[in-house]
Amino acid sequence: MMMKTIGESDCAVSGYVATKDTLIECALGDFAMRELDTFSIEKGKGVLHKFKLNCGAHKLSATQDELIIGMEPDAPPTFFRENGKETGFDYELWQALKKEVFPNANLKIAEHSYDELAALLMQKKIDVIAGGYVADKDLRGIDWTEPYLSFGYCIVTNVGQASVLADIAALKGKKIGVYDDGQTADWVRTHIEDVGEILEKVDDPNSKESDWMQMLVDREVDAIVYDYPFAAKEMQDYKGELAISAKNINASNDMKAYSFGIPCGNTQLLLRINKAILDFKTSAAYANLINRFIPNPDEGKKQALTFTKKEAEGMYVVKAGETLSTIAQKELGNMSRYKEIYELNKERLASPDIIYVGTLLKLPK
Repeated sequence: MMMKTIGESDCAVSGYVATKDTLIECALGDFAMRELDTFSIEKGKGVLHKFKLNCGAHKLSATQDELIIGMEPDAPPTFFRENGKETGFDYELWQALKKEVFPNANLKIAEHSYDELAALLMQKKIDVIAGGYVADKDLRGIDWTEPYLSFGYCIVTNVGQASVLADIAALKGKKIGVYDDGQTADWVRTHIEDVGEILEKVDDPNSKESDWMQMLVDREVDAIVYDYPFAAKEMQDYKGELAISAKNINASNDMKAYSFGIPCGNTQLLLRINKAILDFKTSAAYANLINRFIPNPDEGKKQALTFTKKEAEGMYVVKAGETLSTIAQKELGNMSRYKEIYELNKERLASPDIIYVGTLLKLPK
């Protein structure tokens, strides 16, 4: 066991992580640490957080007969019940991935809050974290897959304010509502100049109107900044009262993406899952999931009115089962050129992954 001296002040260090078995000597006392234990100072007290990481302790097998997916309950569009049956974007995606990676397994959903999922994964009570989560590298013991759905933050407003609050600049000094995940509030403070008050809120099951978007309807906030896939689905409950005034306010190098988490140490299975995700994303089935579970807020609008007649005649019309990748392959001869198509159309697209049947696209020459 190595020896480490942390100085004489109570505030000399916070968040020290042992790389091997260590004895810490400091003014707050001596602390025997195992590898990856964390020492922190909280309110003038030294606290030792015991965490012995054992990668590979939770081994997944391609031949296992049950696959337990941990997700938040009733979280459309990723997971919800329709006519008593489990469904949702992530649920249906895992039905497809399972056939490629875990062909013998029955899929079982374990419903828990996100805060519980990492611990449940380590306790071998679930096999996969899903449900629309951005990879959190601070959660030790978890490997994250390749992204399965990219998105940007969108602006949700009352219908009458959609044309006024249509970009980040228009939100200066406004009162903004965000989902209570911490990450969105941080992003808003960083990217919106002189933002006014930020209200963080989650669903309240004890409220008659449990949907957190009710605060926008009630004018408690001027606008909401939210993940586009969830916003497009949840605002349907308000029957035309709300609108998405901007589908994507992220820069191209600041796009967000959802990934799945699995126990670390399952390297070969992670590679197989990643391949299955990337293959599925170029399929008609993936495009159909987008159109099925992430509603198009522009459905029914005549897009051609935003272009001259000559421009509209020269544009590509997205067909059922098409993704930007398959369009790039068919029209440009190179699937990787989907990024160019996105850049030409990003003002009207939610992300490179989210396109809808009937959308008009400019194509690069």
